[in-house]
Amino acid sequence: MEIMHFPDIEDKSHLSLFNASNMIVLHLLRKERLSFHDRCVFPYNILVLVFESDNSGESFIDNGIGFSRILKENHFYFIPSGQAADYCLQPGIMYYTFHVGFEKFPGIDLFNSENSQCLEGDASAMIQEMARIWQDENAMRQVCRIRALLLDFFLKHWPEGTESEMQKSDPILDRLLPFISEQCNALMTVESLAEKMEMNADVFRRRFKNRFKLTPKTYLTNILLRKVMALLADPSITLREVAGKLAFSSEFYLSRFMKKHTGRSPTEYRTFFKQRNMLHSAR
Repeated sequence: MEIMHFPDIEDKSHLSLFNASNMIVLHLLRKERLSFHDRCVFPYNILVLVFESDNSGESFIDNGIGFSRILKENHFYFIPSGQAADYCLQPGIMYYTFHVGFEKFPGIDLFNSENSQCLEGDASAMIQEMARIWQDENAMRQVCRIRALLLDFFLKHWPEGTESEMQKSDPILDRLLPFISEQCNALMTVESLAEKMEMNADVFRRRFKNRFKLTPKTYLTNILLRKVMALLADPSITLREVAGKLAFSSEFYLSRFMKKHTGRSPTEYRTFFKQRNMLHSAR
């Protein structure tokens, strides 16, 4: 297995490269002949490119709500952020995996809505380009080429209705999102945000849902989950410190939050990634 780590977007020299289009690339994995089967939930989109398969039919992705696919050679499989899925990846296939986000609003992914669909399709051209990119010895050029490849993918699979959503304007709520994204912790609630905005809680919920196509509670959960996972990605930070940084009253409540929304405890989540050399710097 090979892993391509991307420059930390906190590094100012790379800030414009990643933030100009609101695209966040956590990491890219190139896996060869590995066995993996587990049910996972990620706060970012998952894009799998299968570039070799023995066609045994043993590898599949199943989200349990209508998207069940046997993985085929030269195909892509896209799972929107926040959707649980069973990933069964057997040694008979070789593939690239991207953890990637594209934010239409701060903390709200282009594909993160109640109507987001899993996708499958031909990936021959993408895989050929990835093979060329992988051989490129210039690291910055690799990053630029991968960014272009992913932008092209997003453009080809742009969700319907997004244009009208982004043309709307609600200055009050639009200014609220960066605040939530920066300040979100376990103590932040829909009611506390409504009070901050001097709105009735029910009015706030309806207005938020109408503007962003997801409930404020779902948004808070997604942001908090991202923050938890980012901290867990740093093995030097203890679980007690993770809980403290995000205002969980104890490790127990941190664990309960993770189990509820990912099916894993913080320790299980950290071990899961560490075993596969997938830990990356918090972005």
